[in-house]
Amino acid sequence: MATQLKLVPNLSLKEMAINKLAVNLWIQSLINERQKAEIFDEWYRIVDIVKEKVLELKLQKLVMDRLVHILRPIGREILGWKQFHEYILNDKADNFSPTSSIKFDILKQLCWTCTGAVDERRTAELLIRLEMFDPIKCFRLACWYCLESYIPILWRNLPRRYKNLFHDKISLFPSKILPLEYYWAFTMNGEELKLNNFFLSSFLDNAPSVHQAFFKHSTCNRNKAATEYFYQKLTDEALNCDFYGTLCDALREETYIASCLKGKSRCDVFVYLLNLMTREQQRKVFKEEPLTCLFWLLDWPWQNMCVGVTVQIWKFIPVSKYELVLRELFAKMFSSTTCFYIPEVFQNFFMHSPVSFRKYFVNCGSFGIDFISKFLQAEDGESVKVILENLEDPERRKLLSNDSFCILIAFYMQKDRWSMVELCVGEATLSKEDRKILKNIYQKFSPNTSRRWQRFFSLLDGKSVNTTTNMYAEDVKLGKNKRLKKSD
Repeated sequence: MATQLKLVPNLSLKEMAINKLAVNLWIQSLINERQKAEIFDEWYRIVDIVKEKVLELKLQKLVMDRLVHILRPIGREILGWKQFHEYILNDKADNFSPTSSIKFDILKQLCWTCTGAVDERRTAELLIRLEMFDPIKCFRLACWYCLESYIPILWRNLPRRYKNLFHDKISLFPSKILPLEYYWAFTMNGEELKLNNFFLSSFLDNAPSVHQAFFKHSTCNRNKAATEYFYQKLTDEALNCDFYGTLCDALREETYIASCLKGKSRCDVFVYLLNLMTREQQRKVFKEEPLTCLFWLLDWPWQNMCVGVTVQIWKFIPVSKYELVLRELFAKMFSSTTCFYIPEVFQNFFMHSPVSFRKYFVNCGSFGIDFISKFLQAEDGESVKVILENLEDPERRKLLSNDSFCILIAFYMQKDRWSMVELCVGEATLSKEDRKILKNIYQKFSPNTSRRWQRFFSLLDGKSVNTTTNMYAEDVKLGKNKRLKKSD
């Protein structure tokens, strides 16, 4: 029988320390810009403020680069937590008015995992202990995260008028009450068995029990704490719980997910359920919903911990879906609002992709040029190198001979960014025949008198950038001497 595929964080102490530093820099910046922190549109300006703080630290380049790359996803963790909890803790009628927004004093209390994600359950426990909200909101928070040790005390402190809302059978959930609040209200009254008759059949969705209905509800709403709680409830009454069906339902319902959940991590619940499954069940999930599984595993902070899983998923993604994969990856890395530019993610993703995907990367559309252009702009030579080293010879030759690529090379030559030019050409491991073909193609872009192009063709012939630099310097010096003699 195949061994179970386990997904667990595997970060070095250095990576954990960098994540913690990024969180501290964000919190410090929010302290200084606390008024802006309460306005959604100002958050992306705070990113630049945090980056300035990073530059002031004068760290080693590798540490600095990693720190800068993770600032945006760390910031989105804070913003996503804020927006979601404003939704579940306030009446929808408030429409996120300034009086209902979560203030900065609460954001300072966020607890974090070593991976750079908000630890939502620990944060909820801390906020309840510190009495950061009124009794109703504390109860609502405890219900969402199934904090059963806090709920009895919070229930006793609720106003009578609020408790009365749970008495009558309903046709729809009131906007101000979460389904989990009903579950815990009945449990506190010792009426848990009545829940089967209370809830609509549409909510139960033919589930054998309320616990299984809430298990699915929690999974589809990205609520890991509640998913764990109801899984424990299921073990006594349904040892053969259909994880496969529940998880596939959650994957299918992704398109229709409420907007308030868009900022919440999809991967936490996904990984939790995958780790409960047998290898065969995992394989069935990957086969049933390969694209959604792949996209979820690109979510922060799991995107660099699941290389082994993405290798398994690739087997089930048809060539017809490659364009969607590339668009999602490009948006993940380079979108101005959602991006986390972490080069290792792309590098691992590309190296472990099938040959057919790498062929598509070059042969269909402008994806190859678009990615390389972004990497060169970020001076990310390693990602460019990974692309060129993992392409087959025909695809590498086709990419380098593309007109758009030639224009890109000419741009960096004009800027005297020769390290980038050498990376694109000198590291491409071209055969002698390929170099000859490319030389003929590039000559149509090159004025005969251009020293830069002469230097480029020397690179294409296999000479190093240092050698061509000396040649270029000698040419420039010779040109100056000729001009001086002419002026004399």
